[in-house]
Amino acid sequence: MSHPQRYLILPARGLQATPDTASTAVHDFLTSLVSPSGVTALRKKLNATVNAGATAALGGVNKKLKAKSQGVEVEAFELVASLHENGVKLVSATPEMAAAMRYEQPGLRLVPEQFYRPAVFLAELRSRPAKPSTAAAAALKRTLEIEVIRGDTGQAVRGADVVAFTNYETREGEGGRTKANGKVSLTVPGSVKSYKRLYVQHDLAGLWSHYAVNVNSKGTLRVVLKKLDLTVEDSLRHFHDVGLDGSGEGVKVGVIDSGIALHHPDLTVAGGLGCVPDEPDADFGPSGSHGTHVAGIIAGHGKAPTGVRGVAPAAKLYSYRVFGTSESSGSNFALVKAIERAVEDGCDLLNMSLGFDAPEGGVPQVDEAVQEAIRGAHKRGVLVVAAAGNDGRKPVNYPGFDDLVIAVSAVGRKGTFPVDSGESGDVMPPYGTDAKNFIAAFSNIGTELDVAGAGVGVVSTVPDGYAPMSGTSMACPAVTGVLARLLAAAPAILNGPRDSNRADAIKKLLFDRAKTLGFKLELEGKGLPR
Repeated sequence: MSHPQRYLILPARGLQATPDTASTAVHDFLTSLVSPSGVTALRKKLNATVNAGATAALGGVNKKLKAKSQGVEVEAFELVASLHENGVKLVSATPEMAAAMRYEQPGLRLVPEQFYRPAVFLAELRSRPAKPSTAAAAALKRTLEIEVIRGDTGQAVRGADVVAFTNYETREGEGGRTKANGKVSLTVPGSVKSYKRLYVQHDLAGLWSHYAVNVNSKGTLRVVLKKLDLTVEDSLRHFHDVGLDGSGEGVKVGVIDSGIALHHPDLTVAGGLGCVPDEPDADFGPSGSHGTHVAGIIAGHGKAPTGVRGVAPAAKLYSYRVFGTSESSGSNFALVKAIERAVEDGCDLLNMSLGFDAPEGGVPQVDEAVQEAIRGAHKRGVLVVAAAGNDGRKPVNYPGFDDLVIAVSAVGRKGTFPVDSGESGDVMPPYGTDAKNFIAAFSNIGTELDVAGAGVGVVSTVPDGYAPMSGTSMACPAVTGVLARLLAAAPAILNGPRDSNRADAIKKLLFDRAKTLGFKLELEGKGLPR
């Protein structure tokens, strides 16, 4: 028998079964699943459909075997979570059960559960060097011992990820994590004389990452992580106008991410919701650093040298946590729940620094469930801003390429990060009218792009301080912050009827402020808005 999978059950149109979107039968079907008795009744009915042919095929096989096979099937349908009594349901079912549901209710849509991930860029291995074919060759190994220490205190750094590429184009290489003494050893075949690129990555506040090229694969290497200086201009403060007091006032921004640190001195969170299935609704605080970093770019209200300021510091932040610790982290069900709640809370802009990958070598896919949620938001005057993705100049990810969404690529500038930080590996031609400007090597591109935003070496808030990050994840909130500031200065649009005309008018505000940096449209869209 097939293993259970998870699906989102939707009406034929929309996210809730109403007279305009679904039949009465579909409405009654969805509402019946709210009660345990309704789930049990449906499970039995679906089980009977699935087993009808199997039972006949068993024929003369003994009854005990029949009961055993049917008993497994009976447990193959479960309700995991529900949005609204007549709305989207997340269920666990075998593919056979999913087919039986369609037979039971032809007006249903079953969308496979998709999993999104934050659009922050990290160097990652795909393969390791081939092992030597002979014992003699295997004996000629080369080992590099790397020691990582803090540049501010001189202490050893435990838990830093060291990724060393023997071939960066294919992402082949070796990697490891530093121990308590700050050291890690990498070993490769004797034929590998050097690492073409070496990255030291971490999630520590107050320190830059590290980057080196053409590193000898044998010997020792001491890496000193440079201290972060909040008074030095980063790419966000170079490309975008950092907000004055009051910038963004009256605008509500929903951050659909990993949660925002609720007690960071530079951030004020007005509300939110935990949206991960199996995790508390009341927990919309941080799970990791990503969401807090995004929030600071939009509306940080600190000041250097002790804090950071975002593009629209007076905007109201709402935290909708879709990334967490459970197996449902990043589920499209969580995204649908977050978008719906954000619209109900009166948000004007939704920041989605996330995406999911297309199949290797395939065409980017559309997530029907999230697409319906985005359509619903647009109809109520809410605009979604999304990251293009970090797959190295590949096509724009979903939801970025949705026509109703603002898709953002990442721009960087030489001189706004240390030359030995990981950001140096993001520099790639072509360069802009100003030769210091570049579209990040990791940034996805295409004619689906709308604008570009600062996304290389952006300094912002993290739960325990401040840190630089790179990715279209950072470019996205830079643009969201610009939009919040522009919308606050356009009261006729901000306070106008909440319909699709409003969402389109917000888009127009952005496009009118976007100016080319000298790149082709498929790299920067309309350009960079300040």
